[in-house]
Amino acid sequence: MNIYDLPHTKAQALLKENNCPVFVYINPIEYHGPHLPLNTDALQSIALGKKLHQQLTQKYEEFPYLVAADIRLGVDPTPGAGTVTTSFKELKSCVLKVSRSLQKMGARKVIFLSHHGSPLHSLALFEGVKYLRKNGIQAISPFVKVINKMLNFDPILYYPLADKIGEPRSFIDELQYDFHAGCFETSVCLYLAPESVDPIFKELLDVSHAKKKTFLHSISKIAGRFHSKTASELDYISVALNWLKLNPFPGYTGKPSKASAEIGEYFVNKHILPLYRQEAIDVLWEEKEPESPMMVWITKVPFKEVL
Repeated sequence: MNIYDLPHTKAQALLKENNCPVFVYINPIEYHGPHLPLNTDALQSIALGKKLHQQLTQKYEEFPYLVAADIRLGVDPTPGAGTVTTSFKELKSCVLKVSRSLQKMGARKVIFLSHHGSPLHSLALFEGVKYLRKNGIQAISPFVKVINKMLNFDPILYYPLADKIGEPRSFIDELQYDFHAGCFETSVCLYLAPESVDPIFKELLDVSHAKKKTFLHSISKIAGRFHSKTASELDYISVALNWLKLNPFPGYTGKPSKASAEIGEYFVNKHILPLYRQEAIDVLWEEKEPESPMMVWITKVPFKEVL
């Protein structure tokens, strides 16, 4: 149920009677290569939200699936035909407006769900998390945990997948930088929203965007001597910028032709949903601190939206 579609008295009563999360979906309209839709991130996060709701109702007393908003905006979307760009300031303002609305209506738990990995996008969502928690409402943005896992990528955790699908383990090693519309995201779509994937993905050429000796890559090496987390973040930005400079620009990373629903099911059920579920339990029910987004420092950078 979308609480904004209900009579006001009924919506408030639902929030008061059910100590349950309200889902807020915030995803960009963004180019995902020739094989995936502009609404890829929304399709994935909504499907994941429904699965998360099912898992939480299995652990706790059954409660309704409540949605407050499905906002199709995002910071730093991939360029391409149809992409809609939103600034960090604009998205932060939108997130805080929804957060204030939910606070006034009496929400007690809020889940911001997105499948867009831009650091600034995650930080804009986390502004909502911080505002709500400051006002006594438990809130999370669990995709942060997935992004942090990618940033601190440990291929050993995923070698069982390579063995399962008959690929060399080097296939897994390359997944750290398969961050947009490649094998990973195409596989997740094939599992969660198969009708959204064009069969042309099987014919797409591989994209190589290996590390290069850019300014940021050099800075990351220096930073690594003092702060390994910052070094990893700078290194990741460097790789992403190299990809954006490819000409012609493909709009996808890695090897989408290797994608399959089997790979998508593995990542969703073995890695993504368990992270979401644990964050929800830890923060929304046990009132622990939520995991913070990466690159918090980037909001202080004057030219942040061109990084």
